[in-house]
Amino acid sequence: MFNDSLPTLEAKKSLSLALKLNIIEDLKQEISFTNISIKRHVSIQTIIDIFETYVSYDRRPFGDFLCMDEFKKLKHLKGKYAFVMFDPNAHKINDILEDRIQSTIDDC
Repeated sequence: MFNDSLPTLEAKKSLSLALKLNIIEDLKQEISFTNISIKRHVSIQTIIDIFETYVSYDRRPFGDFLCMDEFKKLKHLKGKYAFVMFDPNAHKINDILEDRIQSTIDDC
């Protein structure tokens, strides 16, 4: 048994660099993880992993008003509930925190 080497595939990886780049381009659009996974024929978790590895974003500044809520979240985050901060005037999410623990909220 041997492994064939392909120039577009990293060692011990199952996704080509071209596929990862296409997924990152899709993530720039307003498309859900589910739709990207269907389009690219990979799992939703793969899309989430690529998002968390390669995408960075700045937190939006707080406006005059701030809405807060918590929701049951994905397994890979540390808390049971995530915490979302939303600017109702701009209709934009400011940030989503991994948990709703007071120290986490204070640190942001």
